[in-house]
Amino acid sequence: MKNYSINNCKITLQPTEDKYSAMPLRIYGFMPAISGTTIMLPSDIITMSGTDFDIDKLFLMIRSVRRETYRKELRHDFVDWAEHNYPEQAGAIADLVAALIKHENPNLDGDTPDNKVTKDILKKSRFGLTDQEIASFEQSSELFAKFMEEEGFNYAYSTPRYIVKEPRKYYKDGKLDLNMMSKKATADERNNMLIDSIWGVLTSPAGSVLSMMPGSYNNVKHSSRQQRILHDA
Repeated sequence: MKNYSINNCKITLQPTEDKYSAMPLRIYGFMPAISGTTIMLPSDIITMSGTDFDIDKLFLMIRSVRRETYRKELRHDFVDWAEHNYPEQAGAIADLVAALIKHENPNLDGDTPDNKVTKDILKKSRFGLTDQEIASFEQSSELFAKFMEEEGFNYAYSTPRYIVKEPRKYYKDGKLDLNMMSKKATADERNNMLIDSIWGVLTSPAGSVLSMMPGSYNNVKHSSRQQRILHDA
């Protein structure tokens, strides 16, 4: 998709009967934190899905998202800070640097490079760090925890960045190779590919028509129409 973002998602009604039981959604805003996991939906969903307010349930599918709260430069600058202030802890620094590199490059084989090569790798880091990652490194290293206490605030984003993992594309004979994409994809990429596929079906011309045509709910549709007339009167 041209604008690959968190905004596209879908909900599915249980029990699921046809395409009118699954609706594509766009996120337009967020409820206050006190609302918990509550979501507000357009009133048309009652008519579209045929909800009869017994034990029907809605399930939300949303793209896998990475919530970054610290800039990527933190990794490289931590190494400089540690080497300058605690040269006697070279071993501990090397272990943590290896963990930082391995974290972003899980498929890296062999020993972690040293010195200049190591710093070059950290400079090329593509991602920032999440709160969970920072907490993990702080727990495993007193040195990193001290760095975050003294310098960490300089690297914090004023507003968190939400990164959606766009599935990598592979081609064979000029055509998209879905089999290779599924083999090479991470769990987040596979989840997002699934949502993309469903989104494409539901927003296609045929899918859009079927999504707007509830079935087997004539009484509910009739009652909904009456309520709208009374409401608008």
